[in-house]
Amino acid sequence: MVEQLFDAEFSYTINLISTMHYSRGPNKGKIYSSYLQKKANEYLDQTLYKHQNYQSLQDSNSQLEKTNKKYYRKNQVLIRQTQSFGAQTQHLRDQKSKQIAEIHSLV
Repeated sequence: MVEQLFDAEFSYTINLISTMHYSRGPNKGKIYSSYLQKKANEYLDQTLYKHQNYQSLQDSNSQLEKTNKKYYRKNQVLIRQTQSFGAQTQHLRDQKSKQIAEIHSLV
């Protein structure tokens, strides 16, 4: 297989072999295990070669904006409900105070 490599690929292969080795620890200088080589390859496949075109990014962005707007509206509703409950509570406290004051005035 080495004989079949072109000059450019041969230099890349030498660089790969010199790079893919343990730099410290008990295996220092040895080539990475096949497990680590596969993990590195999977990582590159999942990140480097993951292409998203402009349209898919726009679609994702618009979907996130819709979701954000929906949650913003829900939050506003909850804020209004909380303010309404606060106003009702204050009204009931005032009403209770007036009733107590009226009872004291009658006694």
